[in-house]
Amino acid sequence: THTHTHTHTHTHSVNGRISERGLKNVECWALSKTLDIKEEHLIIDPMCGAGSTLFEAARFWPNAKYVGLDVDPRQIERARTNARQLGASVPNVQLQPADVSMLRGIPMKDGECNGLMCDLPFGKQYGSRADNLDLYPRALAEFARVMSPSPSAKMVFLTDSLNLPLLQAAVTSINDGHDSDEAKNKKWSVTAIRSFELSPNTTGNIVLVQRAPIQGGEGG
Repeated sequence: THTHTHTHTHTHSVNGRISERGLKNVECWALSKTLDIKEEHLIIDPMCGAGSTLFEAARFWPNAKYVGLDVDPRQIERARTNARQLGASVPNVQLQPADVSMLRGIPMKDGECNGLMCDLPFGKQYGSRADNLDLYPRALAEFARVMSPSPSAKMVFLTDSLNLPLLQAAVTSINDGHDSDEAKNKKWSVTAIRSFELSPNTTGNIVLVQRAPIQGGEGG
């Protein structure tokens, strides 16, 4: 007779414990899990809103460090309200306002972050799709600036199907002007897309962006 012992950590999601709601638990957890967060990683959510995704990650992967930014100080206040309600369970989350669509709008050094997760605006509740034509490439360029040069660095985004082509184009635009052999081996690319029903009228897409694998040099 074989006895199977499963060792795991059972952690409750945050949305039942906070008053300022954001994304649902499942989406928050999926974005966080996709990053493959490790101990001592620095993780950023540059458009954190009420902080639901950051707090979910901080509770499931507590040995990393987290920074939440938002251009709207009211959103940062919502996130701080949630942080106070969660208390000691999220001691490793820093929150501050910042305009991440500007060059060096993220208050971090080049290459400082191991992972980035972001629920991008769809242009419905905030802004417009026309705004996103400008916002997505500017924001992605700034996101890429703070990402570690390590091949394990990841960015993961949530957007809807209408804005998915804008995100894909923005990822491509990060690499514009970097034509040296070394730069080509560090280009960012979309490596996975998971589509799902976000709401009855909206298809959501979780989009994983990583540095492109080095081409050539493999036997076969």
